[in-house]
Amino acid sequence: MQVTGNNIQNNNKSIRFSTGGLSFCVNGKCESIIFDKSDDDFHKSIAICLCENSLNDSCTDIWDIYIDNPYYTIIPKEIADKDICISAFKLNFPEINSNHIIMSEDIDRHNMISTFGIHKGLYDFIKKQFPLHKIHHYSLSNIVKSIEHSKNSGSKEVWANVSNNSIFINLVENGKLLLTNSFNVKKPTDSLYYIGSVYEQFNLSTKNTELYFCGDNEHFSLLKKHISLSNNISDLCEL
Repeated sequence: MQVTGNNIQNNNKSIRFSTGGLSFCVNGKCESIIFDKSDDDFHKSIAICLCENSLNDSCTDIWDIYIDNPYYTIIPKEIADKDICISAFKLNFPEINSNHIIMSEDIDRHNMISTFGIHKGLYDFIKKQFPLHKIHHYSLSNIVKSIEHSKNSGSKEVWANVSNNSIFINLVENGKLLLTNSFNVKKPTDSLYYIGSVYEQFNLSTKNTELYFCGDNEHFSLLKKHISLSNNISDLCEL
């Protein structure tokens, strides 16, 4: 198990659960714990340890809980209600079974519905430890940030976030979400392929359409050789 930490300007309190570990932010201090294996019981043990030690009383005052996995959909509210969103989610992810809970969240500010899956064991643990707190999908934070950032840009922007062997890609323009998707990635060339596919699909210029990237420097170094790339904005991806 590896623990890393950094200080950022963030007053929120949050925990992000993923198959590879968890990260938590309390009073602006963020730390990550990387697991040696993917196991729901291991998730529970580490989270309980955090609550009993590092977070202490703050654990009962967590504001946001995020699930970091590739199982999510975003659908405009004007074309679907929650039942339709859940049906669409099941079609997109047939591998999701009775061991998972399917959740939906209204994003009224941006007229969207976020639907995502969470393992039942982890869901039960979260509801027991944090019964009053909302559960969100990790993608939602970056989707909202990219939409807000694009409101006054006057042009399309591509946002990409590499996290736990997945890449989350958003295409936004003038405060509107045009595309969001996620893919499994094992190496930087995988990120370049999926991001490049978005540029090709929407006929975007790699010189004029800015890419905002969150992730490690190995991916960043390869991408900036091929695409107009803002500085690595990983600090904006912190919860």
